[in-house]
Amino acid sequence: KDHNPNYTLIKYAKSPNVYRLEPNLGNSAKQVKRLIPDEKIFKKLNFRWDRIVTVIDTEVYTEGAKLEN
Repeated sequence: KDHNPNYTLIKYAKSPNVYRLEPNLGNSAKQVKRLIPDEKIFKKLNFRWDRIVTVIDTEVYTEGAKLEN
């Protein structure tokens, strides 16, 4: 498996950054990862820490816009 479903929360083992996967609006066959910039926004969006999937470094996604409110 080289990709996760849309709206999965992911992180890489060697990084503290957490992202949400979303459909790429320019190409529905691809996904983008959107950085969740901090804990305040993470909590405001009602995400759960136990739902974060750690992915391997070879699972690569295009960087999308940061998630805000």
